[in-house]
Amino acid sequence: MALSTIEKINRLSTDSDLLHDVVHGGPGESVQTEGGAVPTIAKAVADAEARMQAEIDILHEVTQGDATTVVQTASGPVDSMAKAITSLRAFNFRGDWAAGMQLNVKDVVAFAALAYVSTQAGAFVSNDINADIVAGRLVIHQGATREELAASGGSTLIGYLPDGENGAPLTVHAKLAQSIDLDDYDTFIAACNESIVKGRYVRLAGRNFNIPAGTVIPGGADVRGVHGQTRVTVVGNGALLFGGDRVSLRNIDFSGGTYALNTNGKVRNRIVRCGVTGTAMHGIYCDSSRNLFERCVLEGCGLTGIALYGPNAYRNQLIGNEGSGNGSFVLWVAAGANRNELQGNTTEGGNAAELIGVTYDSWANRIIGNHAQDTLDNGISVTGYRNVVIGNTCMLNANHGIGIYGERNTVVGNTCLNNGQANLTASVQQYAGITMTPAFGGLARKNIVHGNTCDDNQAVKTQQWGLKVTTNAHIQWTAGMPVDAGRAFCFNGLIVYHTNDTGIAGNAPPVHREGTVSDGAISWTVVASNRWTLSDHPAYWTSGDNVRAGAFQRYGNNVYQAAGAGVTGATPPTHLLGTASDGGVSWIFVEQYPNNLDGWDNEIGSNQANGNALGPWSVQTSNPQRIKHTGMLRNSVDGRLLTTDIIPLARNPEGAVTASPGAIAQRLDTSTTPGIALFSKQSGTGNIGWLPVALRHQGLLANRPDLSPLGKGVRGYKYYATDLTDFGRELTWHGTGWIDPVTGQTYTPV
Repeated sequence: MALSTIEKINRLSTDSDLLHDVVHGGPGESVQTEGGAVPTIAKAVADAEARMQAEIDILHEVTQGDATTVVQTASGPVDSMAKAITSLRAFNFRGDWAAGMQLNVKDVVAFAALAYVSTQAGAFVSNDINADIVAGRLVIHQGATREELAASGGSTLIGYLPDGENGAPLTVHAKLAQSIDLDDYDTFIAACNESIVKGRYVRLAGRNFNIPAGTVIPGGADVRGVHGQTRVTVVGNGALLFGGDRVSLRNIDFSGGTYALNTNGKVRNRIVRCGVTGTAMHGIYCDSSRNLFERCVLEGCGLTGIALYGPNAYRNQLIGNEGSGNGSFVLWVAAGANRNELQGNTTEGGNAAELIGVTYDSWANRIIGNHAQDTLDNGISVTGYRNVVIGNTCMLNANHGIGIYGERNTVVGNTCLNNGQANLTASVQQYAGITMTPAFGGLARKNIVHGNTCDDNQAVKTQQWGLKVTTNAHIQWTAGMPVDAGRAFCFNGLIVYHTNDTGIAGNAPPVHREGTVSDGAISWTVVASNRWTLSDHPAYWTSGDNVRAGAFQRYGNNVYQAAGAGVTGATPPTHLLGTASDGGVSWIFVEQYPNNLDGWDNEIGSNQANGNALGPWSVQTSNPQRIKHTGMLRNSVDGRLLTTDIIPLARNPEGAVTASPGAIAQRLDTSTTPGIALFSKQSGTGNIGWLPVALRHQGLLANRPDLSPLGKGVRGYKYYATDLTDFGRELTWHGTGWIDPVTGQTYTPV
């Protein structure tokens, strides 16, 4: 039905009011109309602004959020742009490739020192990496994010190519794995264990590391420092102990501890270019075999730099080491150490004892090409047996150049120059270039000393003799005498004893011939006698003994060899020549030992000794020696305590040359001082008893020599004229011609 005019006017008024409310209403109001609630214009504008601000905030978070931001929207969560980009670039490192791996897109695997990334959408199983590379499923990885590089596996994503041609490509991870840095591990031992597992060496930085004494270095560990910069301080008493074979230490300077290092019975270890200083006793203590100690510096150790100690210390090599300022030897070979090689080692100042010392019970060591200078004792000392001392230089040392106290050593081609420097500041002692002196448990016997040079070229001479052999230098045991390291050897009667005790000797003199017995305070062990040593100890002859052919036995001071097998009889052998029977076995005389402890039966030949203060050589014992030297050839007689000399000289030996009966002198001056050229020592032990030897010449009478130039000096010279009478006739030179002593017939010189 149509509205009346009044109704229309009323509705218009109502609608005008509603419109007014919509236009002028507040921002939080809505106007109720017949069609429902209508927001005011202010509210509509406010709602629009609010929606717009929300959208702006979402857009801001999407564009400005970091790689972890997720923005919540009406339609769900949305990644920030940074997170989305990171997701697009992210790779998943899976480690080394292995057949059967399931790979997804962007999975990265390492193979042959390169990184490969999966490009195939969706998962696939990789059984043949080369086939996958050809098919394009795997390609070389071209890049990585900073986050990936910083992650634990990041070093596997970076390549490394060594300098130079034909360098093998590696990843940085593989290159870094070639060494193990101690700083990456909690303890030294943990790093060593990793070294063994990985087959890599442990790297010590150029600084100090404190490691407790008693730490056990596992066998097979390889530890290397920075030469001259890496230091290890051994803290406390004891040493770093080798816990297994084949430990390798290089370029590390050690200090402290009782010893710095102890091989602890383990073998085949290598200590190279290390330094040792400040230990209480030995720098390195080695009681094992086949180790290498090379180019180490050993300074200021309490006793020795390196000690090879005990019978298990054999076939070690000590090569090119140097030492100074140690409390005793630089290198010490002791207590039965054997078959070691000491070559090219040096000392040039301040060492308290020798560069090298070898004790009486150590044998077959090779001492070659070393240099000992300015020590406070000898240069080198060898008291053991069957050692080789070749090509060493010993100069300017306080005492002797080389001391040979033991036996059956070979001493060849050494240079001993200007030793005996202690004579410049103390009372003069008879120091020599090379001395053979019974001392320190050795008896200075049967050494071979050839081709050495023992000179003194100083203005003030200090080296008294080039070479010498001396009497027994062991101290005589006496009751109440002090006993210490310097008086650890003594003799009583014809037996040499040794002790490790210190203190004051008791009152019961040692007389035992074997083992160890106390004198009431000090225990003394037999080490040698005039009849036997460690290198020479045949059994003693006894009656009723079953012996094999060729066996050596000793009776008294004599040594015999069994001519055949059998049971010994009742009569001991005492003969000094040939073969005799004891009633059961025939014995061949071999050798007669001296009845003293002096040096004996050394062979001294063809040495040079010039400029020494007292002379080139000196034998200060009556015991036989074999000598070949300028002006002397001395030989022993078939194992007997007898020698004979052949002496060239330029004067009459009578009253001038001391020798034993049987010696021969050859005059070289008969052309200027007429006389008989050949003399024989007939009697006495001094320089008298020489008689000229008148030689006989023979031939036809017409060939008789003219001795007129020699005149009366050769009166008595004989010539046998084979054609005088049916039997020949002996003529005698009478000073101006020949005479037949039987007929008186004279013959002028021809």
